[in-house]
Amino acid sequence: MLSTYGTIIHTASRHNVYRCRRSLTCLPYTIAVITTSLLQAAGLRAGNYSADFRASIYATLSAGTDEAEHDMAQQASQTNTSRIHFGKTLLALCSLGLPGILSLIPVIIGQIEQLPPGLTELPPILLVALSLLNPLILLVIAVVVGTLLAPRIGLRSLVAEKVSHATPIWPQLRPSIPLACGLGIFFSVVVLGLDQAINPFADTELVNETATLSGLLSQLLLGLLYGGIVEELLLRWGIMSLLVWIGWRVLQRGSGQPHPALIWGAITLAAVLFGLGHLPAMAGMVELTPLIILRTVLLNALGGMLFGWLYWKHSLEAAMIAHAATHVGFFLLNAAFLMLNIG
Repeated sequence: MLSTYGTIIHTASRHNVYRCRRSLTCLPYTIAVITTSLLQAAGLRAGNYSADFRASIYATLSAGTDEAEHDMAQQASQTNTSRIHFGKTLLALCSLGLPGILSLIPVIIGQIEQLPPGLTELPPILLVALSLLNPLILLVIAVVVGTLLAPRIGLRSLVAEKVSHATPIWPQLRPSIPLACGLGIFFSVVVLGLDQAINPFADTELVNETATLSGLLSQLLLGLLYGGIVEELLLRWGIMSLLVWIGWRVLQRGSGQPHPALIWGAITLAAVLFGLGHLPAMAGMVELTPLIILRTVLLNALGGMLFGWLYWKHSLEAAMIAHAATHVGFFLLNAAFLMLNIG
């Protein structure tokens, strides 16, 4: 029944469009006839008002109609092109984040193995698939939001520009790499140093001195793929872009470029959300005391502000590199601690 209604509505719409276009096509001739009648009523006879003049009026008005139809066709073509670019960008960025989603599989399997026997009757493979569904949906939503809003407020993804406008990535990314890597490594040193300072007051061990090399490698892979790519797509490309766009529309009425204070507000809020998002993972490792909660939110928020600044001033990919470099720094420092303990 719904299909029949849809067919009727579609047919009626096409009929109305046909009638409208037919009326627009006849409109110049009708105006020319009315103009001729008015001129004749004013006392201008056929001798003074020639057929050539009537034809010139019709030709002029017809040219205006043809130009309008051309503009409409050009606008429709631009709309189709924009939709194609949007689809390609969505596919490219989701594909970029997909390995990070899949990198969660070992973590999920480990969590399933710790469940009490008989707690669920679902097969493990189905549990893994269902567990991956939530982050995958969030990734798609964030990519859609960023793809729609980021270009309007001057925030960039080099991958998106490559897909939509064939802009080369490497010449634009290369100048940002040393800065992003340096800031990421520096931030990892700061985090681990503060952890060492907080340890005596935390009633728990924040630096895992019993870690193994294989465990550190697993954490590195997860940090590079999920942390460096997926979290940046979620927090920077999605949430930060949305916050900047909302502030720009509300406070600036959508005019000009977003004010730096507005962008810093969005960076800070997205960074705090970034820090809060790490509390569940921390709860799985240690008991959440007020000091641990403050440490987790504050340090991750500082990292989020660093990555947000790189996203604003450089590109999303620069933020991804800095985030990944932070995890590389964690791996190198923790591996050094491991070797010292073994020695």
